[in-house]
Amino acid sequence: MMERLRDDEHQLLRNSKGTIRELRELREILSNEQSRYEQALFNEKRHREDLEQSMQGSFRSVTQEHVLVNEARKYLEKGRSANERLRHQLEEARALVDSNTALLRDEEVRLRQEKAAHESNIHRTYEELERQWTQIQVERSVLDLQQQVHRFGNFFPEAPSVTSVPSCQSSPSTCSTVPTDAHISTPGSHPSTPRTSDLPRFMQHTEIVRESAASGVPPSFLVQESAHQPFMPLGAPQSQPYRGPVQFSVSEEYYRASGGGGHGYSPGPPES
Repeated sequence: MMERLRDDEHQLLRNSKGTIRELRELREILSNEQSRYEQALFNEKRHREDLEQSMQGSFRSVTQEHVLVNEARKYLEKGRSANERLRHQLEEARALVDSNTALLRDEEVRLRQEKAAHESNIHRTYEELERQWTQIQVERSVLDLQQQVHRFGNFFPEAPSVTSVPSCQSSPSTCSTVPTDAHISTPGSHPSTPRTSDLPRFMQHTEIVRESAASGVPPSFLVQESAHQPFMPLGAPQSQPYRGPVQFSVSEEYYRASGGGGHGYSPGPPES
């Protein structure tokens, strides 16, 4: 019995030694595991710190980006409001341009009408000025002829009566007669005054009316009688060769329009 107990003790002792060895091994394993765990925990802690730092940096960058985005949004909102105001201004300017364009078109139409009326007035005024200029030229010619007639009338003061001579030599059907002085002597009729044979016969106090050739109307002469002027010595006229009686051509149309006689016809210029 005792041996058996002794064997059990030895067995237990051997078992205890094995258990102690196992316990030591387990302690070493636990120590290694603890060291590895602590190292992993340290690494995890460092990783967490690094992650926190990176997260903080990311958060700061995100915050800055958010601030920048907010500022950009505010700037864009301001730009959009400015663009809206500009768009309204452009619409108003376009409406103003359209209204001004319509006004300019109306003004252009009015100016064209005024231009046409002004050109018509200028044309009429120009025609009136041409007529007045023609009348002035006619009056000047009449004045020159009256001075010449007065000069020769004063040189030959006796002219109480008037006779008629043919006004045309070539075509008597289209011409009329013009009153001339019957007491102006013909060449050689007065031997006592031989100088009169060298002078042409002129009408006394004759007015000539000529119209401008630019107006398209044929030239004409208006013959009227006037009272005898008193004698005014103007000096002896120069001697001129006799060229025959003074004749005036009258257009057939004007002769028919004026009734064929009287002072309404218009004789042409004197033939040389």
